[in-house]
Amino acid sequence: MCPSYMVTLEEQHSTRGRAHMLFELLQGEVVTNGWQDDDVKQTLDLCLSCKACKSECPANVDMATYRAEFLSHYYEGQRRPIHAYAFGMVDRWLRLAAPVPSLANAVVQAPGVNDVVKSILHVAPERRLPRLAPMTFRQWAAKRRVPTVGRRRPTELSAAGTLRPNVILWVDTFNNHFHPETTRAAFEVLQDRSVG
Repeated sequence: MCPSYMVTLEEQHSTRGRAHMLFELLQGEVVTNGWQDDDVKQTLDLCLSCKACKSECPANVDMATYRAEFLSHYYEGQRRPIHAYAFGMVDRWLRLAAPVPSLANAVVQAPGVNDVVKSILHVAPERRLPRLAPMTFRQWAAKRRVPTVGRRRPTELSAAGTLRPNVILWVDTFNNHFHPETTRAAFEVLQDRSVG
Protein backbone atom coordinates (compact mmCIF):
# COMPACT_ATOMS: atom_id res chain seq x y z
CA MET A 1 0.00 0.00 0.00
CA CYS A 2 1.13 3.55 -0.74
CA PRO A 3 3.26 4.86 2.18
CA SER A 4 2.03 8.45 1.80
CA TYR A 5 -1.58 7.27 1.92
CA MET A 6 -0.83 5.20 5.03
CA VAL A 7 0.46 8.35 6.75
CA THR A 8 -2.18 10.84 5.56
CA LEU A 9 -5.18 8.49 5.15
CA GLU A 10 -6.44 10.98 2.53
CA GLU A 11 -8.07 9.51 -0.58
CA GLN A 12 -6.18 11.87 -2.88
CA HIS A 13 -2.92 10.24 -1.77
CA SER A 14 -4.09 6.71 -2.47
CA THR A 15 -3.32 4.97 -5.74
CA ARG A 16 -7.02 5.07 -6.57
CA GLY A 17 -7.26 8.81 -5.83
CA ARG A 18 -4.21 9.65 -7.91
CA ALA A 19 -5.34 7.47 -10.80
CA HIS A 20 -8.76 9.15 -10.66
CA MET A 21 -7.16 12.62 -10.85
CA LEU A 22 -5.17 11.55 -13.91
CA PHE A 23 -8.33 10.12 -15.46
CA GLU A 24 -10.10 13.45 -14.86
CA LEU A 25 -7.14 15.27 -16.41
CA LEU A 26 -7.35 13.16 -19.56
CA GLN A 27 -11.13 13.57 -19.74
CA GLY A 28 -10.76 17.37 -19.54
CA GLU A 29 -14.20 17.95 -18.01
CA VAL A 30 -13.49 18.41 -14.28
CA VAL A 31 -9.76 19.12 -14.52
CA THR A 32 -9.65 21.87 -17.13
CA ASN A 33 -6.02 23.07 -16.93
CA GLY A 34 -4.69 19.86 -18.49
CA TRP A 35 -1.03 19.08 -17.88
CA GLN A 36 -0.56 22.43 -16.08
CA ASP A 37 -3.11 21.69 -13.35
CA ASP A 38 -1.76 22.44 -9.86
CA ASP A 39 -4.35 20.21 -8.14
CA VAL A 40 -3.12 17.17 -10.08
CA LYS A 41 0.47 18.11 -9.26
CA GLN A 42 -0.41 18.45 -5.57
CA THR A 43 -2.07 15.02 -5.63
CA LEU A 44 1.08 13.49 -7.12
CA ASP A 45 3.57 15.44 -4.97
CA LEU A 46 3.60 12.93 -2.09
CA CYS A 47 4.19 9.96 -4.39
CA LEU A 48 7.57 8.54 -3.36
CA SER A 49 7.95 6.57 -6.62
CA CYS A 50 8.44 3.47 -4.49
CA LYS A 51 6.35 1.36 -6.92
CA ALA A 52 4.42 -0.32 -4.10
CA CYS A 53 1.29 0.45 -6.13
CA LYS A 54 2.61 -1.57 -9.08
CA SER A 55 3.53 -4.60 -7.00
CA GLU A 56 0.50 -4.57 -4.68
CA CYS A 57 -2.30 -3.30 -6.93
CA PRO A 58 -4.29 -6.04 -8.71
CA ALA A 59 -4.35 -3.80 -11.82
CA ASN A 60 -0.56 -3.17 -11.61
CA VAL A 61 -0.99 0.61 -11.68
CA ASP A 62 2.49 2.12 -11.97
CA MET A 63 1.91 5.53 -10.41
CA ALA A 64 5.64 6.34 -10.38
CA THR A 65 5.73 6.18 -14.18
CA TYR A 66 2.49 8.16 -14.48
CA ARG A 67 3.88 10.76 -12.10
CA ALA A 68 7.10 11.08 -14.11
CA GLU A 69 5.08 11.51 -17.31
CA PHE A 70 2.83 14.14 -15.72
CA LEU A 71 5.79 16.12 -14.34
CA SER A 72 7.49 16.01 -17.72
CA HIS A 73 4.44 17.68 -19.27
CA TYR A 74 3.85 19.98 -16.28
CA TYR A 75 7.33 21.51 -16.55
CA GLU A 76 7.32 21.91 -20.35
CA GLY A 77 7.87 25.58 -20.99
CA GLN A 78 8.59 26.52 -17.37
CA ARG A 79 11.52 26.24 -15.03
CA ARG A 80 11.66 23.53 -12.42
CA PRO A 81 12.13 24.57 -8.77
CA ILE A 82 15.71 25.23 -7.65
CA HIS A 83 15.79 22.17 -5.39
CA ALA A 84 15.11 19.95 -8.44
CA TYR A 85 18.26 21.29 -10.10
CA ALA A 86 20.29 21.00 -6.90
CA PHE A 87 19.34 17.36 -6.33
CA GLY A 88 19.39 16.55 -10.05
CA MET A 89 23.00 17.73 -10.33
CA VAL A 90 24.17 16.43 -6.95
CA ASP A 91 26.91 14.38 -8.61
CA ARG A 92 28.45 17.55 -10.05
CA TRP A 93 28.28 19.46 -6.76
CA LEU A 94 29.87 16.56 -4.92
CA ARG A 95 32.66 16.23 -7.49
CA LEU A 96 33.49 19.92 -6.93
CA ALA A 97 33.51 19.46 -3.15
CA ALA A 98 35.41 16.13 -3.08
CA PRO A 99 38.94 17.64 -3.20
CA VAL A 100 38.20 19.76 -0.10
CA PRO A 101 35.68 17.79 2.00
CA SER A 102 36.58 19.47 5.31
CA LEU A 103 36.02 22.94 3.86
CA ALA A 104 32.78 21.89 2.15
CA ASN A 105 31.49 20.33 5.39
CA ALA A 106 32.43 23.42 7.40
CA VAL A 107 30.63 25.74 4.98
CA VAL A 108 27.47 23.66 4.64
CA GLN A 109 27.27 22.84 8.36
CA ALA A 110 27.84 26.46 9.49
CA PRO A 111 24.77 27.55 11.53
CA GLY A 112 23.47 30.34 9.25
CA VAL A 113 24.43 28.66 5.99
CA ASN A 114 22.91 25.34 7.05
CA ASP A 115 19.49 26.92 7.63
CA VAL A 116 19.58 28.81 4.32
CA VAL A 117 20.61 25.69 2.36
CA LYS A 118 17.81 23.65 3.95
CA SER A 119 15.29 26.38 3.20
CA ILE A 120 16.33 26.72 -0.44
CA LEU A 121 16.37 22.94 -0.97
CA HIS A 122 13.08 22.37 0.89
CA VAL A 123 14.76 20.09 3.41
CA ALA A 124 12.96 19.75 6.75
CA PRO A 125 14.70 21.84 9.44
CA GLU A 126 14.92 18.75 11.69
CA ARG A 127 17.05 16.89 9.14
CA ARG A 128 20.84 17.00 9.18
CA LEU A 129 22.59 17.58 5.88
CA PRO A 130 24.98 14.70 5.19
CA ARG A 131 28.70 15.21 5.69
CA LEU A 132 31.19 14.40 2.97
CA ALA A 133 33.60 11.59 3.81
CA PRO A 134 37.27 12.61 4.13
CA MET A 135 38.07 10.44 1.08
CA THR A 136 35.73 9.16 -1.63
CA PHE A 137 35.68 5.50 -2.58
CA ARG A 138 37.10 6.38 -6.01
CA GLN A 139 40.02 8.23 -4.38
CA TRP A 140 40.61 5.25 -2.09
CA ALA A 141 40.49 2.85 -5.03
CA ALA A 142 42.88 4.97 -7.12
CA LYS A 143 45.45 4.98 -4.29
CA ARG A 144 45.28 1.18 -4.22
CA ARG A 145 45.36 0.88 -8.02
CA VAL A 146 42.03 -0.92 -8.15
CA PRO A 147 41.34 -1.60 -11.84
CA THR A 148 38.53 0.44 -13.36
CA VAL A 149 36.37 -0.42 -16.33
CA GLY A 150 35.67 1.68 -19.39
CA ARG A 151 32.79 1.08 -21.76
CA ARG A 152 33.85 -2.38 -22.87
CA ARG A 153 33.01 -5.41 -20.79
CA PRO A 154 36.16 -6.92 -19.26
CA THR A 155 36.79 -10.63 -19.57
CA GLU A 156 39.19 -13.09 -18.01
CA LEU A 157 40.21 -16.65 -18.69
CA SER A 158 38.84 -19.20 -16.30
CA ALA A 159 40.73 -22.33 -15.27
CA ALA A 160 39.01 -24.27 -18.04
CA GLY A 161 40.24 -21.74 -20.63
CA THR A 162 36.84 -20.30 -21.54
CA LEU A 163 36.07 -16.60 -21.28
CA ARG A 164 33.85 -15.30 -18.50
CA PRO A 165 32.92 -11.74 -17.46
CA ASN A 166 34.49 -10.10 -14.41
CA VAL A 167 32.37 -8.81 -11.60
CA ILE A 168 31.83 -5.05 -11.74
CA LEU A 169 31.19 -3.02 -8.59
CA TRP A 170 28.95 -0.08 -9.41
CA VAL A 171 29.94 2.95 -7.33
CA ASP A 172 26.93 5.19 -6.82
CA THR A 173 27.19 8.91 -6.04
CA PHE A 174 26.00 8.74 -2.43
CA ASN A 175 28.13 5.80 -1.33
CA ASN A 176 31.13 7.26 -3.15
CA HIS A 177 30.95 10.65 -1.41
CA PHE A 178 29.06 10.10 1.86
CA HIS A 179 29.50 6.43 2.80
CA PRO A 180 32.59 5.03 1.05
CA GLU A 181 33.01 2.47 3.83
CA THR A 182 29.95 0.65 2.47
CA THR A 183 31.46 0.38 -0.99
CA ARG A 184 34.86 -0.61 0.45
CA ALA A 185 33.18 -3.42 2.38
CA ALA A 186 31.42 -4.61 -0.79
CA PHE A 187 34.74 -4.44 -2.66
CA GLU A 188 36.47 -6.52 0.02
CA VAL A 189 33.72 -9.15 -0.05
CA LEU A 190 33.89 -9.38 -3.84
CA GLN A 191 37.68 -9.51 -3.80
CA ASP A 192 37.61 -12.28 -1.16
CA ARG A 193 35.06 -14.25 -3.25
CA SER A 194 37.13 -13.94 -6.42
CA VAL A 195 40.21 -15.36 -4.72
CA GLY A 196 38.35 -18.43 -3.44
